[in-house]
Amino acid sequence: MNTEQLHANLVRLEIPHWTYQLYDGPIDDRLVLEERKGKWLVYFSERGGKHNLSTFDSEPEACDHFFEMAKKYLTRK
Repeated sequence: MNTEQLHANLVRLEIPHWTYQLYDGPIDDRLVLEERKGKWLVYFSERGGKHNLSTFDSEPEACDHFFEMAKKYLTRK
């Protein structure tokens, strides 16, 4: 999946938008998807630190991983 599809899936699961960051904006205390220098990063941001950092070569790999992390840690169900 790509970032737009990921966002649609997060909305469908009713995951609160303040618990994750997919685009530019504040990244503290949330799950983050970030593209940097041709790599895709997925991590939890807390107090400026990047925790449980995973790096991917492609957007689909990173989005799939992000979605699994979000389902595991951010759902209220």
